[in-house]
Amino acid sequence: MAFIGNTNTTQAFTPAVDYFSGNGSTTAFTLSRPVASVAQVQVTIDNVAQNPSSAFTVSGNTITFTSAPLSGTNNIYIYYTSPITQVIAPGQGTVNTTALGNITNIASGNSSLTLQTGSGNTTAVTIDTSQNVGIGTATPSSFYSEARNLVVGTGTGGQGMTIYAGTASQSRLMFADGTSGSDAYTGFVQYSHADNALQFGTNGGSERMRIDSSGNLLVGTTSSGSGNSARVLARQTSSGGYAVVADAVSNGGTYYLVGFQINGTTVVGQITSNGTTTSYTTSSDYRLKNTIAPMTGALAKVALLKPCTYKWNADGSDGEGFIAHELAEVCPHAVSGEKDAVDAEGNPQYQGIDTSFLVATLTAAIQELKAINDIQAETINALTARIVALENR
Repeated sequence: MAFIGNTNTTQAFTPAVDYFSGNGSTTAFTLSRPVASVAQVQVTIDNVAQNPSSAFTVSGNTITFTSAPLSGTNNIYIYYTSPITQVIAPGQGTVNTTALGNITNIASGNSSLTLQTGSGNTTAVTIDTSQNVGIGTATPSSFYSEARNLVVGTGTGGQGMTIYAGTASQSRLMFADGTSGSDAYTGFVQYSHADNALQFGTNGGSERMRIDSSGNLLVGTTSSGSGNSARVLARQTSSGGYAVVADAVSNGGTYYLVGFQINGTTVVGQITSNGTTTSYTTSSDYRLKNTIAPMTGALAKVALLKPCTYKWNADGSDGEGFIAHELAEVCPHAVSGEKDAVDAEGNPQYQGIDTSFLVATLTAAIQELKAINDIQAETINALTARIVALENR
């Protein structure tokens, strides 16, 4: 049979008798061996048997008489009727896993099983009679009924995180903020067997995002089919002012992809497709701008541009256009990044060109050139008229 602590010892009963001499005043005497009850000894004083229920008591190695025995030499004798009672307690820190052996069953009756810590025996882990597990809470069943198989919470309130191993339709990881009712759970992650989808929700159980069975990331919709809209927030500053979003919206068979927003207002337009044609639009509403003035000096800028031909390193294909750092010397707004820039790991950070800036510059240059041409045309017409007049004299 398995046991805890010191090796068990088989004991044999060895009869023994203790003798004491009374003095008329002493009532307590020390026994040669410990006993657990008065039934384990027979006591005689002056050859008179003593009643164990009233004449004396025993505690460990001490026998105490109700009245002090009279004086006499060895006039008290005690006969032991059973083996010595041996209580062995293992020393603190002396019981290891080998000594414990295989623990096959721990029962707690009809109550919860708990693990306690600290000098105050604070309950750290609770397994209740419904097999719910609570860490940091003694009442895991007080949480949301569908998310209490494992509860990590605070006390008996509703603040914490719960894991629910549910039916074939769903299993959930839920987050609670301590409120009650439908708002008790501010977020959840669950797997839906019916949809073969991993779902993410907020606001008391409302689904906000999912990864469907095909690996599509859907935000604001539960289906990737046509006619559905979805919005993805890629980045937002701490002030909440700037955001990078992808917003695909269907409107009568035409689809729009929105780029950037500031405070909810689209500032870098959209890509539009109706299935046969695709157009690209950037926002240019006057309400998004200020200090508007005509562009000047565009023709001089164009004269400084250095268009060139080249081959791409990646595949050797031909290309034509501009070199970013050269264009930045003339039109800095049209170029992003810095020349020869690298990141913290030494990886190159390449410059880019926004040709939409060049469109405005080239347009203004053409207008300036047209104005020059118009003046020259007027001058030529005037000179031609004078020549004709001279010839007709």
